[in-house]
Amino acid sequence: MVTPRAPRDELYHDILATVQGEKDKLPFTLTRIGDCEAPAIVAAATYAGHRYARNLEEQIDIDQPLRHDRVDVGADAARMALPVVSQTYLKSLLQHYEEEIEGKAYFAGIPDRFLSRGQKEKLMLLSEVETYTVAAMQSLAEKYGLTPRSTSELHANGHAQAADAPGDWNMLISEMQKTFPQYITDYERLEAMAPTEDLPGLRVVEAHNVAAVDFLNREAGNDPGSSAPLQQFLKTGTA
Repeated sequence: MVTPRAPRDELYHDILATVQGEKDKLPFTLTRIGDCEAPAIVAAATYAGHRYARNLEEQIDIDQPLRHDRVDVGADAARMALPVVSQTYLKSLLQHYEEEIEGKAYFAGIPDRFLSRGQKEKLMLLSEVETYTVAAMQSLAEKYGLTPRSTSELHANGHAQAADAPGDWNMLISEMQKTFPQYITDYERLEAMAPTEDLPGLRVVEAHNVAAVDFLNREAGNDPGSSAPLQQFLKTGTA
């Protein structure tokens, strides 16, 4: 046990006394390290010896302490725990994540183009679905250290797409009916490349596309309950 930490510095003071305490008069350097300065654990004594050897005959800046490796065991463990995935998977994951952020901005910007309260509410539901989905994808992007383009750029792209969208409700629904099924196929391809542990998050994303396609088909058929798939997704994360 290291308790009083009383220094064992008799030899140090005996040598210093030969020059009346003036170190500069000695024909050699004189420094206290380890137990001579203060007893401590073995690791501290080892570090003190290492520091002395590194600093010997060097001009020391007290504001720049000895540099040494400092291993973050937690960070290394987290990196080692990541599954091995292909660059194709990571590139595709990032692309889809960016598209979902753009989609969120798209559906947030498009309701102003329609006068019907019911149509506005349905578009806002789609925006909420995109927001839910972005959150699901964000955790996967952060897991792999993926950095999307700036939010301002992606939102600007989404708003620009909203400005170019049809201003007629039936035409808008028809256009989305043509494009949305492809998103389901795209996410099925992404899932095929994904490690098993990523599938729950990706299935949430796929479910939002399934819910959106179901909504579009019901809306095109004038189903008064067309919003039900979107509401179901927001409650459960499933289609």
